[in-house]
Amino acid sequence: MDKEKITVSLPEAGLYYIKGYLQTSQWAWITFVLWGVGRLLSSASLLPALIISRVINNLSTGSFDTNTLYMLVALAITSIILGETFIRLWGHFVAHFQIAQADTILKDSYKNLIDKSLNFHANNFAGSLTTKINRLARSSIDFNDTLHEKIIDTLVALVFMIITVGVNYPASSLFGLAGIVVYTLIVSPLIRKRMKIVAKRSILESKRTGYFVDGITNAVAIKAYAKEDYELDRFAQEVGRAGKVTLKSWLYSNWRIDPITSLTYIIILFTPLIVIINQAKSGAEIGDMFFAYSIFGFLSSRVWDIANTWRNIENQLTAGAEGLSILNQPATIVDSKDAKALDVTNGQIKFSKVDFNYEGSQVFRDFNLTIQPSQSVGLVGPSGGGKSTFVKLILRFMDTDGGKIEIDQQDIMRVTQNSLRNQIGYIPQEPALFHRSIFENIAYGGDSPTRSEVIEAAKQAYAHEFIQTLPKGYDTLVGERGIKLSGGQRQRVAIARAFLKRSPILILDEATSALDSESEQYIQKALFELMQNRTTVVIAHRLSTIKHLDRIIVIDDGKIVQDGPHSSLSRQEGLYQNLWSHQSDGFI
Repeated sequence: MDKEKITVSLPEAGLYYIKGYLQTSQWAWITFVLWGVGRLLSSASLLPALIISRVINNLSTGSFDTNTLYMLVALAITSIILGETFIRLWGHFVAHFQIAQADTILKDSYKNLIDKSLNFHANNFAGSLTTKINRLARSSIDFNDTLHEKIIDTLVALVFMIITVGVNYPASSLFGLAGIVVYTLIVSPLIRKRMKIVAKRSILESKRTGYFVDGITNAVAIKAYAKEDYELDRFAQEVGRAGKVTLKSWLYSNWRIDPITSLTYIIILFTPLIVIINQAKSGAEIGDMFFAYSIFGFLSSRVWDIANTWRNIENQLTAGAEGLSILNQPATIVDSKDAKALDVTNGQIKFSKVDFNYEGSQVFRDFNLTIQPSQSVGLVGPSGGGKSTFVKLILRFMDTDGGKIEIDQQDIMRVTQNSLRNQIGYIPQEPALFHRSIFENIAYGGDSPTRSEVIEAAKQAYAHEFIQTLPKGYDTLVGERGIKLSGGQRQRVAIARAFLKRSPILILDEATSALDSESEQYIQKALFELMQNRTTVVIAHRLSTIKHLDRIIVIDDGKIVQDGPHSSLSRQEGLYQNLWSHQSDGFI
């Protein structure tokens, strides 16, 4: 996390925003036209200065042309009204397009993150990922607003200045433009350096959010171990790191960029004044001088806008680049181009010369195993021996480094991941429950099941009884990760979900470990019924729960050291007999 970098450049982020905006609708380009025309017409708000200059000229010459002045007033009012009409139309269209763009970004990002491997999610804070994606969507709106309201607005103002002032004072107009160009050239390298600071700040802020969410999510553990002070100190360190870099970026602007902006403001504001005063000696009209200076006063204010506008763009593009850096990380578990849907008719599982390494450590080498259709198999052995890896490889949560895994003679690397997992019912040791109702959590295992089907599955899992005692029954929210339920209740909800799925292959990873003895007896009976005519793999530390299975495979250090039914393995000298003799109350 500390070495995390933003791998997408800010120009790439800007192009992503603009491209996404234009692709939202074939009519998205119209917003740029409406805004440009509207702002050009609204620039007539500067015409009052021109009208006053004509009044001054009339007064100084003694000839007062009222009709011309009224015509200018009417022109200004009409132009402003038309401009505001165009801008209101712009606002109508842009609201639809920007919301649509942000919605698209959120939906695409959600799919992108869901498609990433479990290893990716294990190495990233959920809170940090959420922050980055929310910033990406929010910044797309802010960036397009800045593009319309600041950049295009400033360009239109410059065009108006060149047209109006350049007629009588071309030298002053060129000087004003030259001042902005020189200012941009001087400030650009400073801004690029600040961009690096802002990028680091963005990373640290996301990390800080990740620690915050991680702590809140694990509030039970913090309280149980009385680690409030420890977590506060740890979070304070992250706050301090982010704050230090934030302060650095602010001070860099305050002492490096803002002074140059101030100097440019003074030069653009007063140098043309000196030029105009000198021109007055040659008989320039007083009103024209007033108008020219009013325009340059307006232009000098735009210099401040340039600095602030760029600071906003910098933050918006940095947020976008950070989010895109996450989304652009390639998925490590992908379907092959010719992937087909898995067709399970029997449920045979076969490992052939499988090699697998995890973070530099060898787990399996030349691993071979065949599980016959409808066979129930228990996996036992010391922790770290490869049992959980075996399950993750079948589900393609991870890919092998060599060899082949087949289901009914179909290589799982050449079938779609969705079809593979649709054919496997998986009950993990720690059930994954959503912060939704119990009904929704059980229904997750089926395809739009009816309420009666959900209740029947709950009864089969012996969950119906406790569900009825809850305040809202099946409509009771279970809390984040099912925190409102006990461990045994969560597992029974997960088992009910598996009953509803009724897939031809079943994998149980310590599915009864959190159940009390009485509940376990019921669940064992329910699971026995569920396993009928299904290929079943059971990981268990409580050997009493698997002794009735057709076959028990003992795995140690990534190798099969024993294979057979409980009746024979318990009488053979070896690891299984040692585990059986040393277990307490059925546990290894």
